[in-house]
Amino acid sequence: MTIRSCGSCLALVALLVGPVASAQETAGGFAGFLTGGRMDIKLRTYYMDRTYEPTFAAPREEQQALAVGGWFDWETGRWHGIGFGVSLYTSQKLYGPEDKGGTNLLAPGQQGFSVLGQAWMEAKAGKTTVRLFRQKIDTPFLNFRDTKMAPFTFEAYTVENRDVPGLLAMVSYVTKIKTWTSTQFVTLGENAGFETASPLTLAGLDWKSPGKAVRLQAWNYYDAGQWNTFYAQADGTLPLGKGFSTTLSGQWIDQRGREGGAYGPFSTWMGGAMATFDWRGCEAGFAFTDTSDGYMIVNPWAGYPGFTSIMEEDNNLAAERAWLLTATVDLGIVGVPGLRVHWDRTRSHIVNPPLGMSHKDQYENDVTVDYYFRGPLEGLAIRARAAWVESALSQYSLSGRDYTDYRMILNYALPLTPLLRR
Repeated sequence: MTIRSCGSCLALVALLVGPVASAQETAGGFAGFLTGGRMDIKLRTYYMDRTYEPTFAAPREEQQALAVGGWFDWETGRWHGIGFGVSLYTSQKLYGPEDKGGTNLLAPGQQGFSVLGQAWMEAKAGKTTVRLFRQKIDTPFLNFRDTKMAPFTFEAYTVENRDVPGLLAMVSYVTKIKTWTSTQFVTLGENAGFETASPLTLAGLDWKSPGKAVRLQAWNYYDAGQWNTFYAQADGTLPLGKGFSTTLSGQWIDQRGREGGAYGPFSTWMGGAMATFDWRGCEAGFAFTDTSDGYMIVNPWAGYPGFTSIMEEDNNLAAERAWLLTATVDLGIVGVPGLRVHWDRTRSHIVNPPLGMSHKDQYENDVTVDYYFRGPLEGLAIRARAAWVESALSQYSLSGRDYTDYRMILNYALPLTPLLRR
């Protein structure tokens, strides 16, 4: 869809929603529309160093970069229920040898980039919201993956409704995608390297009970040229007394490839279960996932929602079984507010590995340390992450491959909304 045709859609929605939403007009009329929204800057500095150890088939490889940037968000107030928003993202190189690319902090060739990642119009009528054009999407299989310098965003046309208490009903028609380092939006097929360029239609229901003790989700992703993916998840939290609680979760994926698609016809599934125990913000848990031996779970467009998908490996190959141990400690309980330490460990293996694949088990250990400043430095946060992967599994690896990944991220959120009020 072109920008010109998108403009026609915006005008149509304004005509349809305007009369219904007139009661929601921002105080102060059009002036309130311009000054009644929000404006923010988020600054980010990011260092990453990932090193792959040599094998008989591949030499030692290092990916390294230091980038600085962030993004600028501006969202208007509402005028007759209509609002607009834009987000500009940038990442600029401080350090990044050309022969050490691959971190996805910088554009190909270790170059800095800037892009208008969001540019949307939103119309609200009652508890129904329509959002058009460039936007973030946050669903299990299509999401913004804010783990590098700039998130994934999409050209999409989305309707959300919240008339039923606790229930989000959502439909979105997604035509294009911008990934971590993209400077332009391309079709989903082009981004994944496919010859087809069919859009994706997603629909979902996400219900939370009063008090949010129970959450049920069901999502379907339909790409006429590639596949259909169904995802469901259920979570329930039980209080155990004296500040303790437990959350039990289950997930299910059913995926069917289409004749003529990039992967051809296929049928696969994944099931997972997870249990976590919480005490005063500290957590411990374990999880298990099992993928069908028919085919791997395919998702070239965003993050994978499997319980055992952590910092590096998704554990979504055909016939892959994975186990997760996880723990989080909030050191505020011992007088250090703002400091949190998180640990994940997975072990996975392929049942009856095919010819050309490693027979070794795969192990991953991740540690994340977050510190959120308070007082005059509120808004500043430091994150340190490290991952150690042993015998990384691949469909094309005879022995697996070991690698390490070290990251340091500095975030500073600077609200500029008060400037709009002047």
